[in-house]
Amino acid sequence: MCGYSFFRNILGNKLLHFINFDTSDSNLITEGVMEKREQAWRKMKEDHKKFVEKFNEGRKSPHKYQVGDLVLAKTEHPASGESRKLLPRFRGPYQVKRVLGADRYEIGDTESTQVTQIPYLARQDHELVKVIDVLSGVIEQHPLEKHWKREYMVSDGRLYKKDAVRRPKFVVPKGVRYQVIRGAHDDVGHPKLERCLEILKKNF
Repeated sequence: MCGYSFFRNILGNKLLHFINFDTSDSNLITEGVMEKREQAWRKMKEDHKKFVEKFNEGRKSPHKYQVGDLVLAKTEHPASGESRKLLPRFRGPYQVKRVLGADRYEIGDTESTQVTQIPYLARQDHELVKVIDVLSGVIEQHPLEKHWKREYMVSDGRLYKKDAVRRPKFVVPKGVRYQVIRGAHDDVGHPKLERCLEILKKNF
């Protein structure tokens, strides 16, 4: 790539024979070695530039979204033995809630549409309804109010458990627990039980 061998870039000469020599001997360093090193460095930079240009020829810069933009999320249907040709490839619409950087975004339901159905399913779980209503102020003077406020929080109608180290963990309603457990196994390559539990404990 650089046009010269490693030995020639270091000492300035070709390695013709395997001999024992003292590398501290200044006579081994011939004139013009720095020029050869500079030429090798320029050649390497040119080759690297050509490689980057070739690599990026067929690539397209990702679209940048802003908070409030309407988007669709690509969906991957798990294998079920039936044809997936006519199944929808995208779901939505969703709205960009937060820009995370590195082409990552946090999305959620729009004001006029509800796609996730999580708030609705949470209302079907009577235990979650009680906690959400207390934290939202709908129910006042509950005996467990202080404990729940210390351990949980509500965001966009969803209940989260506070975590001092990581981001808050979503409390899964009973109606979708099977789908969550299945997703932690089927959608990530069918890992072992220990790995499934690790994924679930990390996020929920």
